Amino acid sequence: MKTNAYEIQSVLLRWGLIPAWTTDRKKIGSLINARTEILFEKPAFRQPMKSKRCLMPMSGFYEWHQEGGVKQPYF
Repeated sequence: MKTNAYEIQSVLLRWGLIPAWTTDRKKIGSLINARTEILFEKPAFRQPMKSKRCLMPMSGFYEWHQEGGVKQPYF
């Protein structure tokens, strides 16, 4: 939601990290989550962590899990 003195708007946004070193966004996709223990190890996350990007601590989230050829949301 986006608000100002005159109106409230609903705005569609993209979620995820696109690494600065990528040359083709379609090939890399976007990274939407990372385990704490790899944030300073993986090149995609190392520099954004040093640059103080936004982090949202969570106790859980859903991810797709393939089961018998069918994708199911998995907590």
